Amino acid sequence: MPPEQPLSAESRLVSIEAKLDELIATNKKTRTYLLWSIAIPLLMLVLPLLAIPLVLPLFNTYLSSLSLPSDF
Repeated sequence: MPPEQPLSAESRLVSIEAKLDELIATNKKTRTYLLWSIAIPLLMLVLPLLAIPLVLPLFNTYLSSLSLPSDF
């Protein structure tokens, strides 16, 4: 088996740049996944809390408009 030839500095730099580009792309995807994995549960908590003050008065109005039988 012949010994491997050492790579030139330029080819090593090209290889390192390619690996760095792959890491950057993976980093962007991971950052996006983390952002959405935090944002969605927060929205699922915050939106209902914001809707409660708007819905409760409507529900109260609906209940007060119902007429119950007098013997109830």
